[in-house]
Formats: sequence, C-alpha cells, structure tokens
Amino acid sequence: MLPFPLGLAFWKAVIRRFWKDQCLTQAQALTYTTLFALIPLLALIFAIVRLFIQAEDIMAKAENLLTQFLNPAALDLVQETVFRLLAKAQQAPLGKASMLIFFLMILGLLMQTEGTLNAIFRVRRGRRFLQKLSVYWMGITLGPVLLILPLMGAFYLSHFAERIAFLSWPLRGLHLITAIFSFAGLYFYLPGRKVKLPAALWGGLVAGLLWVLMAYLYTLYTAKAVSYSKLYGSLAAFPLFLLWLFLSWTVTLFGAEVAAVFEERDWLSNGYQGPKPMLALALVLELGEAYKKGEAPLEIFDLAHRLQLSPSTVEEILEALEKDGLVLRTEEGFFLAREMDQIQILEALGPFWGRLPAQEPDPPNLKRAYLIFKNLEHQLHQPVSGNGSL
Repeated sequence: MLPFPLGLAFWKAVIRRFWKDQCLTQAQALTYTTLFALIPLLALIFAIVRLFIQAEDIMAKAENLLTQFLNPAALDLVQETVFRLLAKAQQAPLGKASMLIFFLMILGLLMQTEGTLNAIFRVRRGRRFLQKLSVYWMGITLGPVLLILPLMGAFYLSHFAERIAFLSWPLRGLHLITAIFSFAGLYFYLPGRKVKLPAALWGGLVAGLLWVLMAYLYTLYTAKAVSYSKLYGSLAAFPLFLLWLFLSWTVTLFGAEVAAVFEERDWLSNGYQGPKPMLALALVLELGEAYKKGEAPLEIFDLAHRLQLSPSTVEEILEALEKDGLVLRTEEGFFLAREMDQIQILEALGPFWGRLPAQEPDPPNLKRAYLIFKNLEHQLHQPVSGNGSL
C-alpha cells in the first residue's frame, strides 16, 4: 500500500523543484516538438497494434478514444485532421526519405522527453545511443499493446452502458486507470536510472487525477470560449489544441516532480547535510565495509538509507569518485576499485578537496595558508582503513 504524503513540506518541495527545473519552459518546448512528431508516432503505434488486434471496430473505437485523450473537447476540426493525416500516413506509400524523416521526428520527441525526465530525476549519466534506441523501440511496441487493453474494455462496456446506467461509472474509471498507468509507466520506464515503483505509481496517480480534472475544465473552457472563434475564425481549433498539448505536458512534468520528490521524501526534513569531502570519505568507508561483509555492490538508494543522505547527493559524489577511479559502477550498484588499505584519505577527498600546486606562492599570508594545507595533506596520506584519528 502506498504511503500518503500529506505533509506541507512535501508539496512545497514539489512546487519548488517544479519552478527550479523550469518545467513550464520545458512543457512549451515539448509541445513544439510534439506538433512535428504526433502523426508519425500515432501512425507507428496504430500499425504495431494492428499486428496484434485485427478487429477494425475495436481499432476505430480506440482511435476515437485516443483522439479524445489528445483533445478532450473533441473539436471536430482537430479530430478530422488527425484522422485524415493518420489515414494518409498508414495508407500512402512512403519513400525512404519520408520514413527517415518520420523516424527522426519520433526519435527527437522521445530523446527530448527522456532528457527532461532525466533532469527532473537528477540522472547525471544518461543511456548510450544504442540503449536509447532499444528502450524506445520496446516502449513503442509493447506500450500501445498494454494501453489498448483498457480501451478494449471501455469499448465493450460502452455497448452495455447505453442500456445499464451504472456501467457508465466503470467506463469512466477505465479511462482514469489508463491515464494513471500511462503516466506511471512513463516515469518508471523512460528515465535513465531505476525509479522506485511506489514513486512512479504515486506520480502517475497525481498526474492522472490532475489530467482528468484538467480535461474536464478544458472541455468547459472550450465550450464557453468564444474569443478564439472571433479572433481566429475557422482556425480557432489550432490554438486550443496547442493549449491542450501544453497543459498535458505541464501535468506530465508535475507528476514527474511528484515522483522524484516522493523518492527523496525521507530526506526532506532530516537528511544529513555536510561538506562533500566528509561525505565522500563516508561513502568510501561504507563501500569498503560492505565489501568486507559480502554486501557489495550497493545501489544509490541503499547507500542513501545507510548514511541518511539524499540520493542525488550520493549520486553526485559517486560519479566524482568514479571519475577518479576509486569507485566502479555495475548494473547491480557501486563498489570500491581497490581495498580500503590501498586508498589514502586524500584520494577519497580528492574530487572535492583539490590539489595544491608544487610551487609555494610568494604573498606572505597566501604562503602561510599554503603551508597549513600542505601539513593537512601530509596527515591525510594515511589509508582510509585507519581508526579515524590523525
């Protein structure tokens, strides 16, 4: 069962990170990219789904429901345009150049989405290009098949809902469940690191509920808004569709921030704060003891729980230690590259301590400070496996 973080500190942290990460600006950029990639992506998804589901009436209903997801106000112009472009993309023979352009559009949208989520989840090292392609392809092929199942259920329920009134509520519930699990799957699968499932589900729940509420308010707004019609005439559907895409991406990124903060909720108020050289030394000691006990390698969240540190801080320090060759990374986690008695304290502090130049400075006070640090460095040449006293 998911814990329910009602604390004010949690939501303050979510909003603070939402503004810090400039999510509104990112949502605008993703909206722009979506305009180019939407039709190629939908055409590819429907082509893959038709490999598994041949019933044309089910696919027609699924396309209609998906169009309403893209535009809940069901503006006729948008709906007609989307269907017409989809039909042309699936039926017309496409040359190699067109296929390449379609592929690059889809790839650009997925890479931009992953990059934005990586920034939100504080992923410092993303996937390699070939890994990206395999992840994207698996998501495009398996994702639509999984998402079409609740849409199929909605299709069958819609036949009975016309005669049995109370079935309209389960029908709406299936739409909500589809939205929640779509967002949760995005947060769990696409970022370049392992996201905890409860965090992804919590972010998906918040984003799904907000998205359904926003769809209802958006439908009311488009029904009442006449200023767009007067200003744009027959083109009024286009800015309304842009608005819907922007709001959808805003909710998506807000849900991602909720999931990211949910992972670090234990450190919102009691996470230990200290200088990074000291924390780097503590991580080296923890990894060394874990190796002796046969518990290595350790994941980032294991180290964060053991030392009561923020996972983002732990990851930042581990990457610096890895760059200096003191820590090795595997799929299972991190472990020391050498035994603790072969690592000097100064090496562990090195990424954040710095290195003194070989030549002494000339100004008197700068020279005094140099000699003090030189003496400290001399004391820090002992191995980290010591008893803690210098």
